[in-house]
Amino acid sequence: MAYSALASIEKLREIKQHNRVVGIIADTHEPACHPDYFDFICKTFDYYDVTDVVHIGDVVDHHFISRHVSEPDAFNPLDEMDLAISNLKKWSKQFPDVKITNGNHDRIPERQIKTLGIPSRYLRNLNDIYELPATWEFSNNYIIDNVWYEHGIGSNGMYGAKNTALKYGISFVQGHTHANGGTFYMSSPVRDMFAMNVGCGCDTEHLQMRYGKIFKAKPTLGCGIVIDGKYGIFVPMGGQ
Repeated sequence: MAYSALASIEKLREIKQHNRVVGIIADTHEPACHPDYFDFICKTFDYYDVTDVVHIGDVVDHHFISRHVSEPDAFNPLDEMDLAISNLKKWSKQFPDVKITNGNHDRIPERQIKTLGIPSRYLRNLNDIYELPATWEFSNNYIIDNVWYEHGIGSNGMYGAKNTALKYGISFVQGHTHANGGTFYMSSPVRDMFAMNVGCGCDTEHLQMRYGKIFKAKPTLGCGIVIDGKYGIFVPMGGQ
């Protein structure tokens, strides 16, 4: 099907011949996730009959142990961790099998121990730290139905996903740049591709997100849907 026919893409969910529908959870930055984001994801994934779930990374925020100055009014490190563990229980219960692309915030503990010269074998993995099931699998990237899923480190700005898709020569999905949710469709003599940024699921009022108050561009809350590796849909949450 040519991409010019995508005006009716919302009707695709009514066609019960899909082999796979991937639902993409955007950056949650627990415990700084928007209070309505979980319900939005559940309803959206149910609406599109999602069969596979990808979390695009930055599952947790690690605010207090990052290299940036922490907000004194925010949670201390242990309270932040405990609240993230509590919040993630509903996610893992609802979505027991999730593929996660490593986010830059997810990897903060790994980077911090390097600054102290401590070998990585001393660090527990995030499944252990945050009491996540082994079926929540972390990797730098995944290719599913010829679509590349990656957090998006180094793929910044409004056209970051599009530029990376063109470099990779494959349809590409990322998060990371919170303010740029949306999908581009591109065609060439040899293939059709799309590039999608799934925005984020952050709560802009949370103390850990206070640094963004001075930014001109604000987070775009939403998620992604990919149908059979051919159709990429950015679904905005709205009302945030």
